[in-house]
Amino acid sequence: MNERAGGGGRRIRGVAVGVVTNISDPQQWGRVKVRLPWLDGPDAAIESHWARVAGWYAGNSRGTMFVPEIGDEVLVAFEGGDPNHPYVLGAVWNGEHAVPGPGNPDGANDHKWFRSRAGHDLEFLDSDGAEKIRLVDSSTNNSMVFDTAADTITTEAKTGTINIRAPKGLVKIVCVDLTMTTSQGRTLEVGTTHTVTVGSARTVNVSAGNFIELAGSAMTITAPQLATTTKSDVGVSAGAMVMNQGQISTEIGEWGEVQQGPVVRTVGSQTVQTDGFMTVNMAGELSGTFTLLAGSAMSSAKGG
Repeated sequence: MNERAGGGGRRIRGVAVGVVTNISDPQQWGRVKVRLPWLDGPDAAIESHWARVAGWYAGNSRGTMFVPEIGDEVLVAFEGGDPNHPYVLGAVWNGEHAVPGPGNPDGANDHKWFRSRAGHDLEFLDSDGAEKIRLVDSSTNNSMVFDTAADTITTEAKTGTINIRAPKGLVKIVCVDLTMTTSQGRTLEVGTTHTVTVGSARTVNVSAGNFIELAGSAMTITAPQLATTTKSDVGVSAGAMVMNQGQISTEIGEWGEVQQGPVVRTVGSQTVQTDGFMTVNMAGELSGTFTLLAGSAMSSAKGG
C-alpha cells in the first residue's frame, strides 16, 4: 500500500475496514499500524504507515486513551484519500469478536459496558428500578457498586484488604448510625491522644476471657453514680489509695476482715464501731478494739 501511494498512486476514498497489526508507537503518540485485508493481491498483506487514533477527548497531557489491541477490527479513513496518512476512527465487533457482557438481547439497551483486555469491568445498568454502576476487577473479588434503587454504595474485597490512607490528612466519617462487625479481632492504635465523647448512654459488653490493662500516669472516673458488680472476687492493689465519700456502706456475706482505720458496721439491729484493729472470724467472734452498740446498751472490747 505504501509503495503505491503518493503522486499518481492509488487513492482510497471514504472509510475502510482494517485490522490492527502494531501498537508499539516509537513516538508514544498512541498510533497504530493496520492492514487492509479487503485489498486485492499483495496489497492485502501490506502494513500501513502509523495511524493516529481518534479519541473522545484529546489535548496536552489530557484526554482519553484507548489504544486498540493487535487483531482488533477498526475503521480507517485516509487524509485526502492518501493511504500514507491513515486515521483510526474507532473499533467494531464482528462474528469472531463478541460484545462484552450480556449485550442487548431484549432490545431495551439497559447495559453500557467497558471491559479491558484483562477483564476489568465498568458497567452502567439502566433498568428501571434496578439502576446500578458497577466497578469490578478481573478476579470479581474486588468491587464497588453504586445501587441507585437501594440507595447504597458497597465496597467489597472478598478475600483481600481494603486500605484507607491519609498520611498527612484527616479521615472523617459523618453518619446517623455506625455499625462495625468483625468476625475475629479488632485492633486500634492511637499515636497520641484518644478522645471518646458519648452524648447519651454507652454500653460495653464483653462475653468471656477478658483482661483490661490501662498503663499510664493516672486514670479518673467521674460519674453521678457508679456501680460495680462481679460474681467472683474483686481485688484492688495500690501503693496508696484515697477515697473521698459522703457515706459508704459495705455488706459482706460469709467472711470479712477490716485491718485498719475507723469502721462502723451494722448487722441487723447491731452496730459495731471500731477505732483501731478488729477481726471477725467465721464463728462470729470479734477481736481487736471495738464498741458494740445495741439500743441503749454498749459493749466494748480491747486486745485479743
